[in-house]
Amino acid sequence: MKKTLVAIAALAATGAFAQSSISIYGNLDQGVYRQTDSGLTTSKIASNVNSTSVLGFRGTEDLGGGMVAGFHLLSELSLPEGQVGSYTSGDAAPNAGQKNNLFTRAANIYLEGKETGHFEIGRIQDVVWQTQGAFNNTGSNSLGFAAFTATQTNFGALVSQAMGTASADTTFSGTTYTTGPVGAATATAANNAQSGSAPINFNAGWGYTTPTFYGIKATYQHVGNQFQTGTPATSIAAATGNAYRVEYTNGPLNVQWAQTSRQDKNDALGAKWTVIGATYQMGAAKLVGAQSKLTTSGTFSTIDGNTVTGFGVIYDVNAMIDVGAGYTTLKDDSATSAAAGQTAKLIGLTARYKFTKRTQLYAGYGKESQGSALKVTPFYGGPASTTAAGAGATGYLVGVRHSF
Repeated sequence: MKKTLVAIAALAATGAFAQSSISIYGNLDQGVYRQTDSGLTTSKIASNVNSTSVLGFRGTEDLGGGMVAGFHLLSELSLPEGQVGSYTSGDAAPNAGQKNNLFTRAANIYLEGKETGHFEIGRIQDVVWQTQGAFNNTGSNSLGFAAFTATQTNFGALVSQAMGTASADTTFSGTTYTTGPVGAATATAANNAQSGSAPINFNAGWGYTTPTFYGIKATYQHVGNQFQTGTPATSIAAATGNAYRVEYTNGPLNVQWAQTSRQDKNDALGAKWTVIGATYQMGAAKLVGAQSKLTTSGTFSTIDGNTVTGFGVIYDVNAMIDVGAGYTTLKDDSATSAAAGQTAKLIGLTARYKFTKRTQLYAGYGKESQGSALKVTPFYGGPASTTAAGAGATGYLVGVRHSF
């Protein structure tokens, strides 16, 4: 009897560690943008033109000994359609109906310990995408570094903006196939949440982040066909990829380097993105500088490699108002295409008025010039391109954002 009571007491003590918590969070952003080039104007409402609208769920359980287990589920939202996803992730579009994909930005479980680091498996967020986002020089998805790097990770956008021709691996930014070979008359199209930049930014695999040592932490990620139902010949998301990031923080200084690569459908190196950036908090001003470079090869070599460089400052005028100013360039690194060596240059100005920490109004203005063959747009999730090659573009955005 005494042994039974001791066992029950031990179980009760162990159970005290198993504290679970589940939280719901989100960001709702509804903006209006207006772009003018070649004398033509495009206006549209969008849920990601300033910051991306999302709905997320997190859960953690205390395992004891400083270890926790958890999960993360994250969906992008399109408020006008009341749907999951957007043009960027390929899961919602006006009049196109709702696809059946849900947690396209993250769907993973993880184990984490202060001394052991963080291990996650499932649909994860690529470290290059995370690093690019950390060095947003205007504080908005549009009118700066974030807009141009989103173009850089979306091969479909690069082609439409006159930076090369469509790759032989046609499913990179479009559709996977359920039957028949790619391009065959018998092939049946099926959405797999792989249009836009989703195949690179959000993919199935695993990752490990070390604990922080002397301000430094490192991450390794792996994605590949062992996590997918498709094959590299029918979906780039099923091709093998590896990603690395090193981050250093020391007081007001943060420096990050990251690199990710993807094999093409022939299992040869097809594309590699490398980004390096730094921020420095100097009183009320945060200085930002970063560069992101894409190189292509294999079946992706017909798409131009390019380099995005951005500098900017975000300044807190007071507790309620902050402003941002950024200068960003996107240079076509090809030596042979019509756009070889040409550059798009963008100046962006933004401002935010914070009613509270959760609710704000925002506005922005951008002015872009570009080489005679380029058709780059300054808006994230905006038009596929400017209406004419070499057209200078101007535009503005206004909207409201609420987070919870």
